[in-house]
Amino acid sequence: MKGEEAIVRRAHALSSVWFIPILALILGLYMVVHNWVSQGPVIEIAFSTANGLEPGQTRIKYRNVDMGVVDNVRLNEEFDGIIATAKLDKQATPLLREDTRFWVVTAQVGLDRITGLDTLLSGAYIQLSPGSGEEGRRSFDALDQPPLTPTHADGLRLQLTSSHATSVSNGDAVLFRGFRVGRVENVRFDPVSRIVRYVIFIDAPYHELVNSSVRFWDVSGIAITATTEGVEVNTGSLDTVLLGGIAFGTPPGIPEGEPVEHNAQFRLYETYDEIVQNPYTFGTYYVASFSQTIKGLAPGAPVEYRGIPIGRVERLLLRESMSEALAEGFEGRGR
Repeated sequence: MKGEEAIVRRAHALSSVWFIPILALILGLYMVVHNWVSQGPVIEIAFSTANGLEPGQTRIKYRNVDMGVVDNVRLNEEFDGIIATAKLDKQATPLLREDTRFWVVTAQVGLDRITGLDTLLSGAYIQLSPGSGEEGRRSFDALDQPPLTPTHADGLRLQLTSSHATSVSNGDAVLFRGFRVGRVENVRFDPVSRIVRYVIFIDAPYHELVNSSVRFWDVSGIAITATTEGVEVNTGSLDTVLLGGIAFGTPPGIPEGEPVEHNAQFRLYETYDEIVQNPYTFGTYYVASFSQTIKGLAPGAPVEYRGIPIGRVERLLLRESMSEALAEGFEGRGR
């Protein structure tokens, strides 16, 4: 009787029962790795208040495209400000540079402009303005007010100084022959030098109108001058009459100057008449005697040599008062 032969079969290395758990594990690992690779940066933004900031709701936008959302809002260590933690999309990483700026956009209604009306329905959001410095920064200080000039705007930024405060304020117009060519970015009083400093920005291509010979003057409100020849009324544009503004130009008879660099400093005159009184930086005073009548000659009239303006009439005097005027001297004014 022959013995029965045993049938030997190789067992499967892995039962089909494990297929679904292993597939789920692979998918889970893929999702974890993908989420880690595609995850954007986490940044901190310091604000003075938490007005308009809601965790999980306040969006961060650039060119009206969502870049992320505020994840957490807390007090800083000194309890004098707010730290907002935000998670950004990966595409926002190249936008985070040393000079990147953030500010809260809300509805603002002023006499000269209305902004942020869309936030009445959608809520406040944080605006991102990318800089041009080195990448990699993750902690920022937010601006209290939106910047009046974009970061990469072409133009010319200048510094103006005045010994007296005017009605000019942030956002007011800078005019050239009545046309708006720029804006006032900042006004502050320097307690050390006791002068008022104005920072203005002139947009391209109008910045090419500025040279070393131009003068700046205040055109806020209405200037009324009464003389024997009548009443003269000088005004700027309607918005400068209501809100204030600065105008600039080259005084009559003064040749064009050299181009100026960024942050060049000029004096801000109170009126246009103050400019034409003495548009020259250097000069010498003379007294001319006339035996005939000088009817029609008035202060401000040009003095010409072969048709070229070389000066202006400063004062009209009687012969009897000449010696007194010469003794007192004349006070000149520079730029």
